[in-house]
Amino acid sequence: MAKKIETPVAEVAVVETPVATVQKPKVGERARQLLQEGILDNKGILEQIKKEYPEAKTSIACIAWYKSDLKKKAPVDGFKQWLKDNEAKLRAEYEAQQVKA
Repeated sequence: MAKKIETPVAEVAVVETPVATVQKPKVGERARQLLQEGILDNKGILEQIKKEYPEAKTSIACIAWYKSDLKKKAPVDGFKQWLKDNEAKLRAEYEAQQVKA
């Protein structure tokens, strides 16, 4: 009669690797994104925010505030920026001309 030989089986350890979670942008960041896209009006943006963040307490006034904040922080057009950057130099040149006159 043949003997059964049992061979030891190596145990395999199962290691769970954490899945990279993609974080949703915060409500304010998302509202700013939608405003910058320029596709939706304030009411449309509010509806989209309510769909994406049902627990949010965002109102139409919040959307208006984000819009105003973006306008305040928007870069000025080229000439205004150039003038701002060169104001000291231009002022010095002007004052030098005044002294000569």
